[in-house]
Amino acid sequence: MKKINRRDFLSVSIASGAVFGFPSIVRGRNLNSRLCHACIGTGGKGRDDWNRLMSHDKIDICAACDIDTSHLKEIKARFPGIRLYQDWRELFGKEGDRIDSVNISTPDHMHTTIMTEALRRRKHVYCQKPLCRGLNECRLLREEAAKAGVVTEIGAQITGDG
Repeated sequence: MKKINRRDFLSVSIASGAVFGFPSIVRGRNLNSRLCHACIGTGGKGRDDWNRLMSHDKIDICAACDIDTSHLKEIKARFPGIRLYQDWRELFGKEGDRIDSVNISTPDHMHTTIMTEALRRRKHVYCQKPLCRGLNECRLLREEAAKAGVVTEIGAQITGDG
């Protein structure tokens, strides 16, 4: 029997508690409606995420946020009507009532902070790993997700591909 270390235990625990998948988000809505989605972090893995999101016919990518303007130029070319931001706080402030979900593909140390804000605004969330950097952050997100009652998923080694 393989010994499980703390990191493996936390990864499995978080993934098993949070994984529902973007197809679940789409299925949870009126089948005739479309999901207005915002991408936070659009380069690197964020690029893979929005390319995958585009394959769902019920999702409109309405807004995007990235500190790097070259990444925003790329997404603007793909989605001419998209609203762009360089600060995720401004995105939530201006798009809060218009968006239904977000994906978070930022540097690791920002995942918990941005996801907490998204959950407090009752947005469905897909977040890249690592979701948290400590047990205190795990507890915070667990509590916020339970209060929000939304669908969440963590991208973990292609297991989140829906």
